[in-house]
Amino acid sequence: MRVKNLYILAGLDNVSTEEREIYFWKSIADPKLNIVKSEEDLMENFALTIAKKQ
Repeated sequence: MRVKNLYILAGLDNVSTEEREIYFWKSIADPKLNIVKSEEDLMENFALTIAKKQ
C-alpha cells in the first residue's frame, strides 16, 4: 500500500484547498482497498462493539 500521498496530505497545513483536495483523493485511491464483509461478519463486529461499550 502506498502512503506517499497521505503523508503529503498530512503536511499541507497552509496550502490551498484545491491542492489539499487533490492529495485527499489521491490518498483515497492509493490503497485500492477491496473490503468485502458478509452480513454475519458485520453483525458480529457490531455486537462486539456494543458489548465493549457496556
